[in-house]
Order: sequence, then structure tokens, then C-alpha cells
Amino acid sequence: MMRLLLLFVCAGFTAASSAQLDTIRMVSLGGAGDEGAASVSSLGADALIAGFTTSNADGVQAPWLVRMDSMLQVLWHRVLPIQGTAVGSALDEDGALVVASRELLPAAAGYGVHWHRLDPTSGEVLSDAAFAASDWVIPQKMGQAGDTLLTYVTDYRSGTAQPMVIGTRWVGNDFEVLFEHSFGTPGLTEHLVDGVAV
Repeated sequence: MMRLLLLFVCAGFTAASSAQLDTIRMVSLGGAGDEGAASVSSLGADALIAGFTTSNADGVQAPWLVRMDSMLQVLWHRVLPIQGTAVGSALDEDGALVVASRELLPAAAGYGVHWHRLDPTSGEVLSDAAFAASDWVIPQKMGQAGDTLLTYVTDYRSGTAQPMVIGTRWVGNDFEVLFEHSFGTPGLTEHLVDGVAV
């Protein structure tokens, strides 16, 4: 059994080459299965942990979100209704919480991007959307520029790895992809052979 462990530390430097670490708060979360965190985001005084859990009724890996206060008390947690891992989050211009997940697609079709829009106070899912061309598009993290949400992905659709950013926006519960922008050098050191990254 693996548990998600959060540890907040403070470093007090006493000399240029030595440091003292003091535990401020520590909490262990999880159930009978495996849990893991992919990102921790600030929501004012609270924190949102995004990752995965297998401690659910189906026993499959699903995106898992935990909102905690500054005393590490759980305010709410939510398992999203897809297979995969939540990789990052951002607040949209309306104040709703948008989470990007790496979704395991059915029938070994690969991985895709799935966004969920949640009420930040209760964790209730308000709406969701998937990237239309999602075969072998793997999200890594999420950011924001103004009212545009940025999801950074590795795009394998051409058969080689290509870094890409997807710009999206929610207007109420309406979702819109604004742009897809590839950058960097394609083909890094990875490619697909019969649908498997090697």
C-alpha cells in the first residue's frame, strides 16, 4: 500500500553550506490502494493536491483532487469519473477551478487530455471537455496567461515526441480551444512503435 505524504518544511540557514530543516505540518492521505501527487497548487490560503488514486470502488487509477487548508485539514476531495491522473490546475476568469488530467483512452487508443471545471468551494464538477484530437497527447502541467488556460503536453500524433501548448478558455460552462502551438525540436528521443512509446 502506498500513501500520499505531504510534508511542509522550513529551512533556516545557519551557514552557507549547512541548513536546518524543521517539520511544520505533515499529513498522510489515502486508502487501501495506491495514491500519488502530480502537483500542488495554491488557492489563496488553501492548497490543491492533484494526482491519482486507486482507492475507489472500481480499483482503477482515477484523477484525485484534495483541497486542504493551511492546517492540512481536508476541506474536500474528489475522484474524477475517468481513468488517469490529474496533472495540474488553474482558476478560470469566473473563479472556477479547472483541472487537466492525463486520461487513459479506451481500447488501448493511447492517452489524451481531459479538463474538468469544478466549484472551488465544494469540488462539485460543473462541466468537462476532452481534447478532440487526443490520441497520444499527454498533458504534463497546467498554467495560465490572463484569461487563457495553458496546458503543456507532449504530442505523439506524428509518431515522434513534440512539445506543444494548448490554449483554452471556459466562458461559463462553454469550453473553447483557442490555439495549439508546437515548439522545440520534434522527435526528442522517443517515438511510437505500434502505438507504444519506446
